[in-house]
Amino acid sequence: METTTFFISLLVVFASLFYVLCKIIPSPARQQVTVHQLPPGSTGWPIIGETLEFLRTARNGVPEKFVADRRKKYSSHGSCKVFKTSLFGEPMAMLCTAAGNKFVFSKENKVVKTWWPANFQKIFPNQAADFPKEVYRVRQVMSSFLKPDSVRKHIGIMDQVAKHHFDTHWSTQQGIMFHSLAKKYTLSLSCRLFLNIENPQVIAKLEKPIRDIHAGLVSLPIDLPGTNFNRAIRASKIVKKEIGSMVVQRKIDLMSLNSTDREQLIQMPQDAMSCWLMETYSDGEDELTEAYIAEKLCAVIHAAYDAITDTLCSTVIFLSQLPPVYDAVLKELTEIAESKDEGELLNWGDIQKMKHTWNVVCEVLRLQPPGSGTFREAITDFVYEGYLIPKGMKLHWNMFATHKNPDYFPDPHKFDPSRFEGQGPPPFSYVPFGGGPRMCPGRENARFQILVFLYNLVTRFKWEMVFPDEKMVVDPVLDHSIVNRILGIPIPVCDQEDELIWGPSSNGNFSIKTATWLQVQVALHYLHSYRNHNSGLGGFSTQNPLAIIKWHPPPPNFCKLNFDGSVNHMNSTATGFIIRYDNGQFVAAGAKRVGSSSVPTVEVVALREGLLKAREKHIKKVMVEGDSKLVIDCINDTCATPWRLKTMVQDIKQICKCFESCSFQHVFQEANFPADAFANLGHTSNMDIDLEESCPL
Repeated sequence: METTTFFISLLVVFASLFYVLCKIIPSPARQQVTVHQLPPGSTGWPIIGETLEFLRTARNGVPEKFVADRRKKYSSHGSCKVFKTSLFGEPMAMLCTAAGNKFVFSKENKVVKTWWPANFQKIFPNQAADFPKEVYRVRQVMSSFLKPDSVRKHIGIMDQVAKHHFDTHWSTQQGIMFHSLAKKYTLSLSCRLFLNIENPQVIAKLEKPIRDIHAGLVSLPIDLPGTNFNRAIRASKIVKKEIGSMVVQRKIDLMSLNSTDREQLIQMPQDAMSCWLMETYSDGEDELTEAYIAEKLCAVIHAAYDAITDTLCSTVIFLSQLPPVYDAVLKELTEIAESKDEGELLNWGDIQKMKHTWNVVCEVLRLQPPGSGTFREAITDFVYEGYLIPKGMKLHWNMFATHKNPDYFPDPHKFDPSRFEGQGPPPFSYVPFGGGPRMCPGRENARFQILVFLYNLVTRFKWEMVFPDEKMVVDPVLDHSIVNRILGIPIPVCDQEDELIWGPSSNGNFSIKTATWLQVQVALHYLHSYRNHNSGLGGFSTQNPLAIIKWHPPPPNFCKLNFDGSVNHMNSTATGFIIRYDNGQFVAAGAKRVGSSSVPTVEVVALREGLLKAREKHIKKVMVEGDSKLVIDCINDTCATPWRLKTMVQDIKQICKCFESCSFQHVFQEANFPADAFANLGHTSNMDIDLEESCPL
């Protein structure tokens, strides 16, 4: 007994001594935590931190200023390589050097892991909650589909889609809105490559929700009705549902071919969807669900849609503003075009010859990358550059921290494609596609798509910018396209002689009282900007001289009727129309809330209301324009009329007999803004809006 007591006492003494020594002499890891401090910096305001400043600099077209100002501020003890901030509600360390980029890329799943802001987590919840095993499987499938050898097989398809795009949307039009059409190109090509979908109606059905997703990802995460973020969440569900139904059908088709005709199965086009489905059967692991695959495809399509569209737009702006750069690109691409037989598609050998053109694009990506960088989360305490990064703290590597840093790129604001000749920039200083295990798997696909588009553009068209100093900006709060339509303020894209799209305003008063004070102020702001721009505009021209997409006056002694239907976020519909003389003078306009209805139906109702008003005004000759191709084709008998519209279409044709001349033509939405503006106003009033001899300007 005494022996037992002695050993217990001895154990207690040693345990106490060990505890005291640990307190007096901490371990190296604990010593690091005790000695090292957090990086210098400020977390700004509670909750929002410095997010507004981060977004404001992006909105002003100088995102690098956010990093540069803080590096300068916190460089009192040498060059600032990391600083502390707070973005999107999270304390964050921002790395400012090429060495910082290398650290983040090389420490994936060792000391850091991928983290997504609230926007991304809510819009793509499964994407943000990936486990390493699932990430590996997904990236394995995408990498096999997007590896250089596989992408080379798609060059001919890319060229076909580009040629069809230019034939359809450029050659036959009097003008274009570049950014809108670039979106159509990238979405059509993504649907072809990733989903094997070519049907224009299916692609059009995906276009608007994908645009909403893009707007939501660069917005403040405020989930309230009417915000970009709220629309993006709902749009994501719509796209995933549409793609999910495609995945289910493709799975049935593959299973059927697998049991009946394996040879045809092998010869099927290897789009990303089919690769994913076939991979789930061959890897011996549990199958990925259709919903999971649909979400991944939605994210991949959005990534291509967003990044490639913005890069194309930035490249065209730089080519427009820098004639020597344009001339060099034109020379290189023309030589390739002259070596091709008529109708011959581009191939891998042609892409290899586009070295200078790709250097130009690389310089565009340096100065104007489509994104600013991505985020990580510390999974353990560690020390970087003498500062403690505690577990759970977020990290952000920012492209602009190195892309516009004179330490890596002398005279960083100068456009100089020669930077990418020879050995190119210092390692990890040029990172438009990221790096490490998380490097963008679609970088080669993006390169080929951009080069194929530029080849077709430059060798077929010449152009000049309507606004020579126009820049691309990110607006995370307001959606300007919607703001511009609140009171029908047109996007500033018309020539001097056309005056305002509305035409001369009369002395009539604006009698609609449902517009809010904020709507009026915002609309007036854009109206003033519009008029300022209108003082010295150029034209948009190609080898077949083009103007921009806009409202054109009808022939002499004709009136022009523009009509449109609108569906808001509550699925309520409204109609709108506007009638103008051949000199642009306002005649009449109207709008009303219709209730719940389909888009084609509300478009037909808007057309009928406009024709009735024209008849009431004793107009003899009328030219009708609308942006609903279905409705115009039904009236012109160039397509079968859906049964739901037959009665109304017949009624419209009967009304047309009252006019000496009545013609119908389809226009793009950009040329139909005033009618769209009235349709949007229809949502705001419980009473029908009927204006004559006055317009709301």
